[in-house]
Amino acid sequence: MPSRYSLIGLLLLVVAASITIRGTGSLEQPVFDDTALPQHRNETPADLPVLEDTPAQVYIGAPNIVSRRNATDMVHSASVAELADGRLLASWFGGSREGAKDVAIYGAWFDPATNEWSEVRPLITREFTQRELGRYIKKLGNPVITRLKNDRLALYYVSVSLGGWATSQLNVAFSDDHGESWHSVERLVTSPFFNLSTLVKGTPHLYEDGTIALPVYHEMAGKFGELLRLSPDGRVLDKTRLTTGREAIQPVILPVDDNEALALLRDTGDDAPFTAVMTSSDSSGQVWSEPENASFFNPNSALAAVVLDCGRILTVANDTEEERNRLTLLVSEDRGQTWNAIMRVEDNSDNGNAPRRVPHEQFAKDLNDSMLKEGLTDSLREQYLASASDALCSDSGCRYRYDYPYLIKASDGTIHLVYTWNKAYIKHRAFSQEWLSQWI
Repeated sequence: MPSRYSLIGLLLLVVAASITIRGTGSLEQPVFDDTALPQHRNETPADLPVLEDTPAQVYIGAPNIVSRRNATDMVHSASVAELADGRLLASWFGGSREGAKDVAIYGAWFDPATNEWSEVRPLITREFTQRELGRYIKKLGNPVITRLKNDRLALYYVSVSLGGWATSQLNVAFSDDHGESWHSVERLVTSPFFNLSTLVKGTPHLYEDGTIALPVYHEMAGKFGELLRLSPDGRVLDKTRLTTGREAIQPVILPVDDNEALALLRDTGDDAPFTAVMTSSDSSGQVWSEPENASFFNPNSALAAVVLDCGRILTVANDTEEERNRLTLLVSEDRGQTWNAIMRVEDNSDNGNAPRRVPHEQFAKDLNDSMLKEGLTDSLREQYLASASDALCSDSGCRYRYDYPYLIKASDGTIHLVYTWNKAYIKHRAFSQEWLSQWI
């Protein structure tokens, strides 16, 4: 006769197997105009323009540094949301190093009227999370912020009580005052098996009925992406697994019309430096195709994407074979089948060839020259360079790193991009779709 514990295990398996996306309604759709699409271009120009070298008037000339030097040494994994009053709120995690006990979730507000970012402020701390959840919290990570239909903000973020990122749990906190204060922290129950190993990175979307589509991923006993459906108060209603047999994580979900959705995922395989791409004939995300390689490199790195008003898909990725030393804007005109690189956001890749490790002196000069273009003071440049050097340099040299991009399309159509710049600060770029169209 099976033991009581065996019967419990069997019951859990049945419960786990029964969890699928079943809600009503599709994801909210972008405007799509097929007539606006140009003829597909088969070749990428050899010399692409670099975003920071384009004339200032063609994109928002805001101070590009989100996480100015009143917070932490290390910053990473930014997200951004548009507030009901038209401002932006960016969030990221920062501390003395990734995984340290002093890591907190930080935020800053961007005012498009003044083109200025506010002072940095901690939004969620480890101690606050411990008090709210009544459990020990070892470290915090990956925050994703979004605005719900009632204009309340939801902040999804990762916490670990024991072990590393593979034993993460997912939490949500809410704000009713544009992110000034946070409350009602809850731990999302995403798995019946100890509720472990759920992380978040991709942009949330709203379903027509007000529930939330949240892309998440797992790193324990297999690496795979999932799509959660959440109630506005943070309860997990159901979920679907996106991949089997391929170690693809950090899904980015893109509803392209009423009948189709696209998913782009980070491939963690050692011998597959591509993005994984999947399609769903049901835009609610119930059924997905098998993953295939996209037509651009992205070596085990996070990416971001958004559907433009004309129907093209814009993505930001590290389009090299091995390193994160180049960050590029790419566009698909055929719903993810092929991609064209149109502009470099950052580039220290040596034309995308072998990993580039440079002497400390060259690294310092390149970073200093870049920060001079941002108008940073001598003191700030010195501090940021110290942070980047600590994170990215060794006795054998230094590596450049531009990664973890996050994209949103604001209500006025402006595209906002935030990403990690050499582990030292969070950088913000913003541009209109009209300006972008000249490069496609």
